[in-house]
Amino acid sequence: MTLQKLLTYGLLLLVTATTYGQCPPQSLPFTENFNSSVGCFTITDGGTTTDTWVQAASGAGTAGGDIDGTGFMEVDSDAAGSGNTLDETLSSPYINAANVTGTLFLEFDHFFRSLNANDSVWVEVWDSIAWQRVYSTNSTVGAFGSPDQQQIDITAYAHDSLQIRFRYVDNGTWAWYWLVDNFKVESVLCPNPAAVTVSANSATSITVNLSTLADTIAFEWGPVGFTQGTGCAGTKATMGSLNVGLSNADASTCVNPIGPGTCYDIYIANACPGGGYSGYSGPYTFCTPCTTVNLPYSNNFNAGLGCFTVVDGGTSPDTWRAAPAGGGSSGGDLDGSAHIEVDSDDAGSGETLVETLYSPIIDASGVTGSLILEFDQYYRNGGSDAIDVEVYDGTNWINVYNSGSSVGGFGNPDHQYIDISTYANATLQVRFVYDDNGVWAWYWLLDNFRVQEVLCNPSSNFLANYVGSDSVNLGWTAGTATSQVVEYGLAGFSVGTGTLIIANSSPLGINGLNPSTNYDFYLLDSCGSSVSDTLGPLNLSTACLAVSLPYSENFDNGQGCFTVTDGGTSTDTWVHAPIGGLTSGGDLDGTPFMEVDSDAAGSGETLVETLNSPIMDASAYMTAGSLSLIFDQYYNHLGAGSASVEVFDGSVWTQVASFTSDMGAFSAPDSQNIDITPYANANLQVRFVYDDGGSWAWYWLIDNFKVEGQPCGAVSNIDTNSVGTNNVNFNWTSANGSLWNINWGPAGFRQGTGVTGSYVRGVSASNYNLTGLQAATCYDIYVQDTCAGIGNGDWFGPYTVCTDISCFDPTNLTIGAITSSSASFSWVGFANSFQYSIVNTPSAAPSTGTLGISNNLNTNFSSLSSASSYCVYVRSICAPGDTSAWAGPLCFNTTCLTFTAPFLEDFEGASTSCWQNDIVTGSKLWSIGVGSSGGTITTPYAGSQNAVFTSSSGGPYVTRFVTPVIDASGLSSTELSFWYGQESWAGDQNTLTVYYRSSPSASWIQLWTDANSVSVWTQAVIAVPSNSATLQFAFEGSDDWGRANVLDDVRIDVPGGSVICPQVSNVAVSNESCSTARLSWTSVTGGSIIEYGPAGFTQGMGSFTAAITSPFTLTGLSPNTAYDIYIADTCGLQDTGDYVGPTPIITNLNGLPSGSFNYSVSSSNILDYSFDASASTGTITNYSWNFGDGNVGAGANVTHIYAAGGSYTVTLITSGDCGNDTTFQTITDVSTNEFALAGLALYPNPVADKLFLHVAEGGSYSIQLNDASGRVVRMWNKAVNSGEVLEFDVQGLRKGLYIISVASNKGSYRERVLID
Repeated sequence: MTLQKLLTYGLLLLVTATTYGQCPPQSLPFTENFNSSVGCFTITDGGTTTDTWVQAASGAGTAGGDIDGTGFMEVDSDAAGSGNTLDETLSSPYINAANVTGTLFLEFDHFFRSLNANDSVWVEVWDSIAWQRVYSTNSTVGAFGSPDQQQIDITAYAHDSLQIRFRYVDNGTWAWYWLVDNFKVESVLCPNPAAVTVSANSATSITVNLSTLADTIAFEWGPVGFTQGTGCAGTKATMGSLNVGLSNADASTCVNPIGPGTCYDIYIANACPGGGYSGYSGPYTFCTPCTTVNLPYSNNFNAGLGCFTVVDGGTSPDTWRAAPAGGGSSGGDLDGSAHIEVDSDDAGSGETLVETLYSPIIDASGVTGSLILEFDQYYRNGGSDAIDVEVYDGTNWINVYNSGSSVGGFGNPDHQYIDISTYANATLQVRFVYDDNGVWAWYWLLDNFRVQEVLCNPSSNFLANYVGSDSVNLGWTAGTATSQVVEYGLAGFSVGTGTLIIANSSPLGINGLNPSTNYDFYLLDSCGSSVSDTLGPLNLSTACLAVSLPYSENFDNGQGCFTVTDGGTSTDTWVHAPIGGLTSGGDLDGTPFMEVDSDAAGSGETLVETLNSPIMDASAYMTAGSLSLIFDQYYNHLGAGSASVEVFDGSVWTQVASFTSDMGAFSAPDSQNIDITPYANANLQVRFVYDDGGSWAWYWLIDNFKVEGQPCGAVSNIDTNSVGTNNVNFNWTSANGSLWNINWGPAGFRQGTGVTGSYVRGVSASNYNLTGLQAATCYDIYVQDTCAGIGNGDWFGPYTVCTDISCFDPTNLTIGAITSSSASFSWVGFANSFQYSIVNTPSAAPSTGTLGISNNLNTNFSSLSSASSYCVYVRSICAPGDTSAWAGPLCFNTTCLTFTAPFLEDFEGASTSCWQNDIVTGSKLWSIGVGSSGGTITTPYAGSQNAVFTSSSGGPYVTRFVTPVIDASGLSSTELSFWYGQESWAGDQNTLTVYYRSSPSASWIQLWTDANSVSVWTQAVIAVPSNSATLQFAFEGSDDWGRANVLDDVRIDVPGGSVICPQVSNVAVSNESCSTARLSWTSVTGGSIIEYGPAGFTQGMGSFTAAITSPFTLTGLSPNTAYDIYIADTCGLQDTGDYVGPTPIITNLNGLPSGSFNYSVSSSNILDYSFDASASTGTITNYSWNFGDGNVGAGANVTHIYAAGGSYTVTLITSGDCGNDTTFQTITDVSTNEFALAGLALYPNPVADKLFLHVAEGGSYSIQLNDASGRVVRMWNKAVNSGEVLEFDVQGLRKGLYIISVASNKGSYRERVLID
């Protein structure tokens, strides 16, 4: 192979392998039928769309058909559309054709459908240097089921890396498709016959028309689709003629001789000049003519066209063809069986179809009655197309039927019954002509063709007027027959085997049927002594037996006793749907239901689908009571569709609901409750009728059907006549009651229980005055119809009504003159006296407070606590037992007491609440916090809290933080000191200004101000020119985007300060136990408090003691836990010294005891056990053992020798300072023998080399030896005689304890064995 050839071969491998892996080179002959895959072929997807070559199953491609009923390859440009380009290549594997001695042929079948010559195809062969084109076309060739068969001589290109490719280009325009199948490359002695045609000369002979002359031909024929080797075969000399006649006599072997009215396939091969024969070409299909047929003649097309023939007219190869059950390209059938159809859809606009289907010649010369033509059809009109049915009268073709609009439907064909008596003759023929007029159109399906003579004019319109549970009522339009006969039986029965009923007139009732059973009914016209025609089958399902009320069906287990009537032109109808739905895509409540979906039918199809309930006996509601129809639905409306609900009242169907817009949704159904009382009867039925209006529509889902009633009706529309303070006069609308019951109680009471409600029974008028009620109270009222002789109706209610107020609440509550211990309280009211209450919190009930009575509109409170919160209520007393509701709460705070200097505020204690915010501008307040609002000051100066004034949104905001009143009269001179900070933030700065006043009513005087950045706690000390007994200070924060103003440890004292509250010292911890610790410290004041919590807790969030003295034992601690301790001295309400801490303590350093142990058995005494509890944890002072046999022990490591074998539970109790722990284990195998088998003896034990086993009873024994870990080390299976002694060799096993197990059908035995 040349370098160029190698390089090109490699390049081709690179390109073609982009989609599939490349097979190795193939040998001759090479074939691929594409039945299940692309085989070794590869695909190159070019152009601008992803549409390319694909393998398609029989009839399953996008093109709409296939070549020979098997798989094939196709490329379809239809989806790509104009503007997209397809350049798609299908390449064979490499084929080694280096040693061809005869002629090398490329063969394939194909159907190329061109659209206005926009697209083109070609076939190329790789000759080792370049691709050589051997076939191309841009015109339609072949057809579905009738491919063009190519046989191309490619001998000139034979070499060891031959390759063939099929290339399809749509040139960027709308185009159709190319189908390729039955690929073959083979070397033959001479060419196969080409361009062969076959024609039938008669019912038993044919002529083979050759295009090239051969001395002799070989042939084989058989039924269409037969497998070669199973047909009629032979050879025949041509005698120098291209036209060779064949008959049954020419076949040397034949099982399917040529007969009339039958289609066959034939294969032809040429004799080669040097001997032998070429390959066969074919199949070529021919059909022998039918002989004239006699009446009656019918064809259901289940076996193909039969004696019908087809004339293909127009410009497209699409024509009449046989179609299987389920349909061909049309997509459906008429009655679930095969049929014939013509489909214009493939042809498209611009192509013309004028397609004619001919019946065989029918001898109708002897007709004396009526000659009737019948057929079933579904004609789908596309707009401009039309259909005609014509009859040949011996001279001319006569039109007997035509249509330019759709008739019939899939599964619901239009049945034609045409009297053609006028045209009866000895050469009668019928033809069906389809003309699409060169535009897009649909299809025409035909089935069940029949021409027959009838002796009388037949009946028609055979239908069911009524279908019950055990009877039906049938009707028809009578013809000229003397009488009719109805024959019926179970669905599918054969006519002539059913039950016959003579029907003298229509309608006819038939009784004695079984409920919920499917029947077929036929109507036979009787014309004298013979039956002339049959209508049917009319398929009907009887209803269930009439059901009693209430009746419900949730469709969880199917459609139950509901029945379905399929109307319209489509087979889509009501179906039982599972959870999640079928085609609709959802459900109503997560359970199965019924649905009808028009979406699949499409525009032009009509759905009129009915879901029928069973018959319901509602006779009890014809004179009394009410009857309700209840169901859940989701109706998704679209276009001209509608949904209606109808009720059968015993005579006619009456519509009770109609829907032409959306109702409900998936999982959120619309619930209907319809009063159907006027239609109550003994044969009540409900039906749901869905009509899509012949247009695109959606679906209707139905679930939770119920018909129920109350023998007595329900009250409605309660209303009040008048309402007083202690009574309600009301009325109601009755359904059909003669007396009424009333149930009433406080609003919200549980109706019908009689626990909190009250009853008034047997009220004789439809109004009532309810008395004895509480004023200003709301009540619920229920009313019930009672019907004489029937019972009670449903309760109606609640009707809520509230009585008038008799005693009005006080208003305009006011608090004034607030001091540290008193306040005045006033209000506006209209009673003679009032009750008031004072409580501590707004949530406290007035009845829990301090109560008092006032005959005026005010009162005064005294002896209040300072700096405390209070809330007040008041209510009117209009008369004994008649009081208004409480008015309030109105809340207030008493002022603080005056504090005596020296005074210290560290913002840690109760005195903080006596500071007040006085807003100057803005709305921001001082608060108690920790540190500043960012920056470097993150903690208080001392303690756990400090005062903060900050804003996160700029300002300026200005607020003064005002101290309580301080008595500084006892100071020789006054000094104010405090710690503060106010860090700048990005250049923005807050300001702190200090004021004082000599009394709360005096004006503020500025003492000090600082507008600088202070980023650490800094102390300010200021001389105060006043020692007033009512002195106050104000710290004014001005927030202007800077860090917060912070304030801590404010002191009013003599200059230099005095000792207010010092810190404790010498803190020590001792005697930590599981839950306590002893603390000691040195205190100056003698009184201290402790805050404590888990190690690392935040101060202020811990637990506190009351005031205590040193030493102090802290109790209630958790074992094995680390704590932090803080201690501070207390010096009165306003002063606590700084906390000292944290001091760490840890309780119970070693934790609670937790016992565990293991055990082992002595290697010398199998009853001697050792127990080890050294793995136990915690502080353990004692180990206590109970060995389970009444003996005990002590210590971490103990031994015990059991006196006898058995199962023992060993218990260990570990004890320590903080408690104890109990654990136990059960030893199930103490002793030598765990299971005893009578008469069995094992010896010696201990053993050194040989172990002997004496067996008392004979039998099969299985012996197994396990080491201490459970591993099997020896196993024996022996058949033993009674009294026999077995010997076992245990040499080579390591010393130690083993267990031997012996098992037989007599029992089992286990023993510990010591090998020593």
